[in-house]
Amino acid sequence: LVHRGKGERLLQLLGRLPAPCHGGWIPLAQSSFGPGWPGTNGDAVAAYLRRINTAEARTVRDRLLLPPDHEYWCREGTLYLDLLRLVGVFDGLRLLPIPPGEWASQFDASKGDFKLPKDAPTGFSAEDWRAYREATRNAVSPAYKNGTYEVRGLHAVPGLEQHASFDEGTRPAFMDVVFRSAGEWQRGWEEVTIERVFGNADTLKLPSPLAWKLRQCEWIGVESDDGVTWGRPADRWHVPAHDLAGGRAWQFLHLRPLPARLANLLDLQPRLAAAMQRLGMPHFDPETKSPSSRLRDALA
Repeated sequence: LVHRGKGERLLQLLGRLPAPCHGGWIPLAQSSFGPGWPGTNGDAVAAYLRRINTAEARTVRDRLLLPPDHEYWCREGTLYLDLLRLVGVFDGLRLLPIPPGEWASQFDASKGDFKLPKDAPTGFSAEDWRAYREATRNAVSPAYKNGTYEVRGLHAVPGLEQHASFDEGTRPAFMDVVFRSAGEWQRGWEEVTIERVFGNADTLKLPSPLAWKLRQCEWIGVESDDGVTWGRPADRWHVPAHDLAGGRAWQFLHLRPLPARLANLLDLQPRLAAAMQRLGMPHFDPETKSPSSRLRDALA
């Protein structure tokens, strides 16, 4: 039933079963593939997590499945690979939810001065939070003159708060896991909800601090003869891999395109390509009409 696309209730029940992970027995639907699982991103995720030493990274690392040749899998874990995917084992770096109760998420605000809480939540540096808080100041229009609000639906990438101090090995490891994972992150991660907690309801939406950071941060690296050049998503064009093939990459150098390996990844994963576009990455598609002048400007 499961392999024929039926039995959704059964899959949900199976997802609750505990599985052997590096931090103990974790429900399958809350775990991720770890190192040693063939055809998955487990090795890349584990390699990145080993490079950062934060409580959040350890939490995620504890939820990585033990390798398939471990005795708890009777040395035959690969036999269950397809089923593990179906029940919700994540293939990539999971986002870390930051519940409102784990930080000072409530704040008082007014129509004339709508500003998020002063103290940074878990997973974000104080400097990044100050910049994000200023960027989103008065970016929404509350329905009432004043009130107490709460930030909800917040997520973080483990280690992102340390990005400014990443060494030459950690930066590409971070880039690698984001490209491998972002297409599978849960829908809605690019926004946070701001809820009025007392009196009449008022629901507001803002770009999430995670999406804001990934738009602003120079986390995409491209190698050349001069070394690695780092830039934001907006600094690199997604030119389809078939346009770059056959020795034609030089024709697009003025667009500073992604290398063919990453372009192919976006070509094969529409959700990943859409996420990168929402983070500001332009897409080369001369056949489709667009109100944007970015291609014309780049060609000028």
